[in-house]
Order: sequence, then structure tokens, then C-alpha cells
Amino acid sequence: NDDSDDDDDDDDGGGHAGMVVAASTRKLYVANPGRNNILVIDMDSGTFARTAREEYPIFSNRLPSFEYSIWECVSNQVFASSVPSPSGMALSEDEERLFVASRTTGDIYVYEVASGALLETMETEFRSIGGMALSPRTNRLFFVDEDTNTLNRVTPTRSCRNPMSSRVNPYFADAVQQAENDLAFFSLNPSDYTCQANPIVPDEALFDQVHVDTGYADDNPNVQSNMTGMDADAALLADRTDCGYTSDLNFDALLLGGYFCHVCLPEQDLTCDAGGICENVQWEGYTCDNEFVLDSDSGSMVRTNGEVVMEDDLLLKYGVTYRFTVVGDRTLCAYDGVNDSVCAKSGPLLVTIEDTDVERVQILPDGGNAWIDGTEWISYVFNVDSSSFPNNNSGATPLVPPISIADLCFPGRAQVQLPGGRTMAMHNLTVGDKVMVQDGTYEPVHSFGHYAPNVQAEYLRLQIYGKKEKEFLELSASHMVFLPLRQTFVPARKLRVGDSLLLLLLQRDGDGGEEEEVVATIQSIHTVSRRGAFAPFTKSGTIVVNHVVASNYVAYNYNGWLLFGNNTLLSVDDQFLAHSYATLVRYCLSAFFYDTEETYTKEGISNWYALPHQLLLTMTMTTNNNNNYYY
Repeated sequence: NDDSDDDDDDDDGGGHAGMVVAASTRKLYVANPGRNNILVIDMDSGTFARTAREEYPIFSNRLPSFEYSIWECVSNQVFASSVPSPSGMALSEDEERLFVASRTTGDIYVYEVASGALLETMETEFRSIGGMALSPRTNRLFFVDEDTNTLNRVTPTRSCRNPMSSRVNPYFADAVQQAENDLAFFSLNPSDYTCQANPIVPDEALFDQVHVDTGYADDNPNVQSNMTGMDADAALLADRTDCGYTSDLNFDALLLGGYFCHVCLPEQDLTCDAGGICENVQWEGYTCDNEFVLDSDSGSMVRTNGEVVMEDDLLLKYGVTYRFTVVGDRTLCAYDGVNDSVCAKSGPLLVTIEDTDVERVQILPDGGNAWIDGTEWISYVFNVDSSSFPNNNSGATPLVPPISIADLCFPGRAQVQLPGGRTMAMHNLTVGDKVMVQDGTYEPVHSFGHYAPNVQAEYLRLQIYGKKEKEFLELSASHMVFLPLRQTFVPARKLRVGDSLLLLLLQRDGDGGEEEEVVATIQSIHTVSRRGAFAPFTKSGTIVVNHVVASNYVAYNYNGWLLFGNNTLLSVDDQFLAHSYATLVRYCLSAFFYDTEETYTKEGISNWYALPHQLLLTMTMTTNNNNNYYY
């Protein structure tokens, strides 16, 4: 603990607190936001006090190979004080400069390690900076920001003509060096030689608090050890699929069990590039079926697990991003005959099939074939699986499947904005809760058009980027979102990469606070599987989900026309159609009472809205001779 006299300014309630190690001096620098300072710790000091296995069982493993101990009497001192809520830290490659970010001010402070002197303060526009690191290749400083979900780079705007000289007096440095040469032990770090480590272990019964049945601290070595009796095929956690909100499975158990790709770990769809599927390699990591390594010198290609790949082994699919990591001295380029080539050297070559006119992709050195030791470099030609293209049947009215019950809503993890600056997951929302809607006000949820907390359904995941904002939205293919440039609602299935959505970002807490409208661009679209299906209804027929303006409803017709047989009856707006059919029920529930004990059909449709839903399906759907459905 730090006993300095620094002011105990209130922290912002939590955030990243960084640590960084100086390898040459074996010093550990620790951000201490509680006291607004930076500590420096001598890693080779201290005394072993006792095992931590009994005292901190939630972090422990029963197997003896898991070493976890408590050391006391460690030498430490304040390196820098009066740093408002220090967070991320990074050391320069020569370990002469320490970069420290302030979560409160957004400033980045640059200290000289030898003297502790503050050399420079860099101002940023961010207010929730977390982790920070220097690139070993480019020597550029990178940091992440929590509020904006962004990774940022600090780029010098001009060369440094007058480098700062050291603040350390050269005579002092010479004296320290002489003392280190003359004395068997010499250190400027203060040590408390009266400190004695406490070897007494608390009550061992504390260890029984661990959830044994979850696999977290199972006695079976196949669950938690890569040392004794490890058999990857017999690892018990591989078969766990009870991933629900009320499951007994502790997700940390998966990590301790050597699982980095598992059906129960969150956001597995983000583990690989779009469309890729990960496969766990126990105790080592995971591989992605859309990632490869290309040697530009030899022309060889392998998967990330070392397996050799031939061009006939890979059939490219529509919508999948393939990552070819190029190693070697040559630049490799991918050509598809339709779009501009993409090239890479000593880095990722990303290939995504987004054009149905592409039949094959060829990868070869920049400028055409190259010669290696008198032999022509082997190029790779990968065919494209045309069966993976979206269904583009000819005719004035495209054929699409009928709306399924699981195609009506948002997943349980989707977030809505509540008054007071709070957010809530969709699966915790109830009738009567107020949520933000399109105009930035808050309206009560008067019904759930669809409520199915236990269903597992497919959703479209939209990755969205603004100038600084990074969001994602997951919704069913037929559910509608607002397009600000066209001022209309469209079903998610019609969205394309490059389309714009409207974000509402709360600028200050509280009901009636200011909202900033941001037009953001869709960067990627892919399919994910999520638990729960929810469609909360509001008076305006709109709702803000994950900051994105969306509709309460699905699009019942496909082309914006109502059809009877093959005759066009009426051109109609999807949002207007759905909102109009719900008018009577919406008026009753909003104006007179909230049905807090709302009941649902076996498919999860609200009994209040089941009849309007069925009428719309009947009105907008007709069957042709092939039993296909028109919208």
C-alpha cells in the first residue's frame, strides 16, 4: 500500500490501471488511480510470505502445478504524483521514457525514467483512455479509449530538431555508477529492513468456496492442467454447452482449462475475420479456417497451425474475409478480374468476395510473375463458390422465405438507453420501463411484440463506424432500421456495407439530456447466433438500440408493394404499414393501462398483437405455383 500524502481525489468509479516492466532494471511501474500517482516496484525485492491458494480460492486451481503465492515487504516508492486517474502506460524501446495516460483529463504525460522528471504533456480529445503500447516496429504510440470504442495512434507532425537533454546531473550519475562498482550491494530504492513477512494462512475452509461442480477447480487433471494426464480429447469442458444466463458454468474455467475458442465464450464471431470459424487448440490458442500464411519468397502457403495448403484445398465463399499473412521480402497482390488489386508486404493481405461477378482470385507477386532462383514463382488461383452467392432470382418480385418467428426482434444482449444515462440489456427490460426513441425522448414500453428469452436465433451483426464512434447492432434480417440519408426505415436484409445509420449519443446524464446525432457507416455485415428474441413496442414505433435508431417492427412486404396474387394493389411504406395496423392495440395499452402480466403465444408473440400480426402476414403474402412466397 502507498503511504504517500497525495490527495485522495475521488476516482471516476473504475477503469484501466496499467502496469509496465522495465526489463533492463527489473522495475515494475504501476498506475495507482486511487491516489493519483505512479508507483515503481523493485521486482527482485520482497519475501515469500505464504501460498495464496487458500486465501484467494476463486483464482486458484487444485493442481500443484498451479503456483500462486503472496510476497510481502516489497520495495516500492512513488515515481510520479499528482497524475489525475492514471490509466494506460508504456515504456519507450530504450526504457528511457515512460508514457502515462490520464483517464480524467485525456492527457498523456511523458516522464524521464532516470530522473522522474515530467518532460512533455500531450493533449487528446479523449476522456476514457485505457491500455497503451508502443509499436516495436514503427515506434508509434497506440492507445484505446473506452467511451468511443476506438484504437488510436499518436503520429508525430514534425521531426524533433532539439531533443530534450537528460534531467539527471551527470556527476550524480557517475557517483551512482562508482558506488555500484565499489559496493557488493547498492540501491537507491528505499527498503524497510524491519518488515517481516506474515506466514500465517487464514482459515483453509475458505478454499471450499470454489465452484467445484462448474469445472473451475475440478480434481480431474484433464480439465485444468497441461502438465499431468492431459488428454485434449478427454477434456471435460469441451462438451459444456450450458451457456445461458443462469448456467452454473464459470467462464473463467474455460480459460483456465485452456479454451480460447469455445461455444460458451462471448463474441466468438469476432474471434476470426468476418465469416471465419475458430477451432480451439488447447493450451496453445486457436486457429481460424479463413487465415493463412503465405511465404512470398518460397511461394509456400500454410494454415496458422502449420498445415500445408494447396490451391485446390480452398474454395472461396461470398461474404467471407480471408486473411493471407504475407511473410518474406516480396509484395504479393490479389487480383479478381473485377475490382482493383489489393497488395501487402510483411503483413495481412485481406480478400473479401463481395461481387457476384468474381469467379476466381489469383495471388502472385506485384507486377506479375516473379522468378526465384531461375524458377517461375508459383501463383495461387482460388475458385469462388458460386453457390454461396445471395439468391438473385430474375423477375420483378424477388422470392424470399416467409417471416419466421425468430425473425422479429433483437437478441437478449442488445442494449437500450434508459433515463438518467443508464443502459439495460434487452433481456432485463419489462413492460413500463422507459426507453429512448428516435427523437431523443423516452417512452414507456407498452408491450413486447415478441418475447422469447430462451430461443437461439440467427441475427445480422452490423459493425458501424462514425468519426470517432464504433458501435455494433444485432437484429433479425426483417427488422427495420432508420436510414438518415433516405429518411426511411428499411429491413436489415436490404442493408449493404457503406450504408449509413443514425446514432443517438447521450451527451450528459439525466432525463431530457442532450443527444448528439451522428451519421455512421456500416463497415461489415455477417450472421451470428444469439440467445433470446425480444421486440419491445413504444408509442412512436421506434427505439434506440446500441445507440442506433431502429423500428419496433419488421418489414412485412419485400418490395414496398402490397400484392394479391400477381396484381399490384398499393405502394406502401413498411414502417407506416406496421405502425398503422398496431394503432388500436397501441392506443389502448398506452392510454389506459400497462399489461404488466402480458401473455404470449407458444411462438412468443404477444396475445395483444397476434391478430394484427397474422392479418399483415395474410395481406402481404401469396403463394405461387412453386410454393414460394412473395412480399
